[in-house]
Amino acid sequence: YDILCLKIVLISLINTFVDCLSNEVADIPVCCISGNNLQDAGAEKICEMLKKNMSLKHLYLGSNKFEERAAFSFREALSHNETLETLDLSWNHFRTNGAVAIAEGVQVD
Repeated sequence: YDILCLKIVLISLINTFVDCLSNEVADIPVCCISGNNLQDAGAEKICEMLKKNMSLKHLYLGSNKFEERAAFSFREALSHNETLETLDLSWNHFRTNGAVAIAEGVQVD
């Protein structure tokens, strides 16, 4: 795979980037946006994209200062996304309830 790695300098760029990935013709299978300090607001935008994107298979989001609110957004997004195979959320700030929420999102019926 070609890997798209981004260091997003301005948080406003995440909106444009997520809009591009939400496009039905977007064909980016691997994306790394780790270490960007996106926080929960950035996670919510990414989760909106995950509900629509059907080409992304591997997404790396480590070290973005996500907290529990983001975990609940990921739960909702993961329950709608059927193509994502890898989601790296390492080195974020989820607590027990957040970890449980994410696990609920990836459960297979």
